[in-house]
Amino acid sequence: RPGAGAPPRGGPSPDTAALVLRLLLPALLVGILAGLAFGPCSLALRGLLAEPAREVLRDDMTQFIQNAFTVAALLFSLLLTDTLGLLFQRQERLHLAIYSEASEVRALVEQLSLLGAA
Repeated sequence: RPGAGAPPRGGPSPDTAALVLRLLLPALLVGILAGLAFGPCSLALRGLLAEPAREVLRDDMTQFIQNAFTVAALLFSLLLTDTLGLLFQRQERLHLAIYSEASEVRALVEQLSLLGAA
């Protein structure tokens, strides 16, 4: 059936509305809350740092930026590792399902050949 999964004309599909409510709305709320909390959190963190650490940050900004990039790369690699693990699990389940179906087909073909020989 061509166009069976197409959304009706004139509006988004119900799946799109559910996706917006389930994913986009919480992400937007968390982003707004994180933006509002960043200022007070950074001021609290500044108060926790010792004076030599603040001097290093004040004098050598390149080290701070390098550390920030390192943390971002670490978080990205953790996210990527988790995502690839999930994808490999899905692929393994798919291969096992295909193998199971192929085994079933082989058994059915053998039964048909035995019936045809009789």
